[in-house]
Amino acid sequence: MRKDVFLSELKELLEIDAPVFLEETPLNLTSIDTLSVMVFVDENFNKQIKAKDLKNVNSPHDLIQLIGQENFNH
Repeated sequence: MRKDVFLSELKELLEIDAPVFLEETPLNLTSIDTLSVMVFVDENFNKQIKAKDLKNVNSPHDLIQLIGQENFNH
C-alpha cells in the first residue's frame, strides 16, 4: 500500500477532520479506534497487532513503523 493511500484511509477510519493529515500528525486513539486500527491492519497488511502495541502509537508514523516500512510503497 502506498503511504498516501494509507494516510487517507486511516484519516477516514479515525474520522479525523483536520485538513492536513501527515505521518507526524498526533493521534490519540480511543479504545474503539484501537479496535478499528487492529482490524484495518489485519485486513490490509495481513498482520495481527495487539492493543498493547498500539498504546505506544502517537502518530501515523509510529503505526507505519509498527506495521513495518517494508509493507509500504513509497
